[in-house]
Parts: sequence; C-alpha cells; structure tokens
Amino acid sequence: MVADKLAAALAHQQKGRTAQAKRIYGEILADQPGQPRALNLLGMILLQEGKVAEATQSIAKAISRRPNVAQFHVNYGRALWVQKRFAAAIGAFQKAIALNPKHPGAYFFLANALDKQGQKEQSEAAYRRAIELKPDLPLAHLNRGHVLAKLGRTDEATASFEKALQYRPGLFQAFNALGYVRHFQGMLDEAIESLRKAIELAPQFPLAHYNLGMALLLAGHFGEGWKEYDWRWQGRELRRLKARYPGPRWDGKAAPDQTIILHTEQGFGDTLQFVRYAPLVAKLGGRVILECQKPLVRLLRNSDG
Repeated sequence: MVADKLAAALAHQQKGRTAQAKRIYGEILADQPGQPRALNLLGMILLQEGKVAEATQSIAKAISRRPNVAQFHVNYGRALWVQKRFAAAIGAFQKAIALNPKHPGAYFFLANALDKQGQKEQSEAAYRRAIELKPDLPLAHLNRGHVLAKLGRTDEATASFEKALQYRPGLFQAFNALGYVRHFQGMLDEAIESLRKAIELAPQFPLAHYNLGMALLLAGHFGEGWKEYDWRWQGRELRRLKARYPGPRWDGKAAPDQTIILHTEQGFGDTLQFVRYAPLVAKLGGRVILECQKPLVRLLRNSDG
C-alpha cells in the first residue's frame, strides 16, 4: 500500500505536479511519520518551493531513519548548498560517495561545492570522476570547463565546453563560456561566432551580450561593440551599482544646470584611462562629481575637470 502511494507520488513529482505529490506524501506521513522515502522526497519538493529550513529538516529525518542511503545524503547536501553552507555540503556529498562510490550525482554536486570553497584542483577531479561514471552529463562538462579555465587550462576548457554542447546542443551557457575562453585565446572571430550563438538561443542573457561587446570592441567593431557592452548594466554586479545611483543616466548632451556624477565601474586601470575625459564632461555639465576607488583619491583629487 505504501509502496503504491510512493510510486504514485513520485510519478506526480517527476511530471511537475508537486501539489498532488505533496498531498500523497502527507497521507503517508500521517500514518507513518518516519517513512524515510516520503520524508526525503517531500524534502526535495520543499527545497524546490524555497522552503529551505523545512526541506533540510525533512531530509535530515529521512537520514536518521535510514542513514545508509546515499541519495538521502546527496539531497541533504543540496539543501545545505542552497544555504551556502558549502563545507557542510561537502561532508554530505562525501558521505554519499562513501556509501556509493559510483554515484555520479554525488561527485557532480561535490565538485560544485569544492569550487565554491576555492578548491579548484579537487573540484576538477570530482567533475572528471562524475563524467567517467556518466559521460552524458552536460552540466558536468560545462562546470568542469569553467574550473579548467580558472586553472588556466584553456585548451582543455574549450574541449569540455564542446563536449557539453555535444550532449546538449541548446546549452547557451556553454556557447557563452566557449566564446569567453576563445576571446582570451585571441580567437576573436570564433569567440564572436560562439557568443552570437549563445544570444540566438537566449536573447536576454546579459553576460553573453557583455562578452560579445568585449570581443567586438577588441576586434575594432566599435558601433555594435559599445551597444552590446551596454548590456553589462543588466548583470548582477552592475545592477547593484546602478541601485546606488537612482537618478537618470546622463545621455551625453549639454546639461549646464545639472550635476553629473562620474563613478568607477571597473579596476584602477580603467579609472586612470578614462578620467582624462572628465574635462570634456565638465564643459557640458554644471557640476561634475568624480567618485573613484579610495586608493586613487589623493591622486585624482586635483585632476582637471
């Protein structure tokens, strides 16, 4: 009876009918409060719904009832991951691997957590092991490529991104990553081609537009390049910066009665490179305020403009 209910609930869950699945898990747990599979699967629905504390508690209860089920530990680690408790998540994934050394998902999620902890070499090895166990894991190839790129192993990274696309041709993140790496390999035409493909698949993906803008500018295509580069404002980091300046952006026209704030966006090099245009802005605006990185304040305090 319980087995039939679990099968029915899981079928609903796999097809996205989470309300029906939750109702059946609730019925099972009303009769058997410690039913481990119901607790585990309910926990995954709660995690999907963003009820992280409840999800963690439910999966932990499942583990307390059946501590030797590797998948329970994988799911517990995923709940910890959402809470950014990466060290604890690593422990959960390692426990799953100890119970089932051939669990590709455990290695995949372990690799993700190791990367977050800055353990790049170990992360790459874990992705590689996940792929050895299950080669058709496009996200494992994609993420391994990211780690390889961070390690400076760009040729291997390129091969990994291409492998991800072999298994999932519509994986726009892989086209973006491929374009990014090719850019830094000096293969600008190939980079631009890959980034255009990413945008074709995901027209509203800001990072691909930004990367395309950088590649186009470097290739000398300034008109389209600056237009694409403007997409950087849709990215997470610059959205936070934009929130600090709620006023309208200056459109480059004369504004003699207005105050124009020039603020930094990139590193020291770009600040020093572009501050020379401040006098041109000063000719168009009534008052110009320059905001820069603290170490540059003394140098730029008396700059022209």
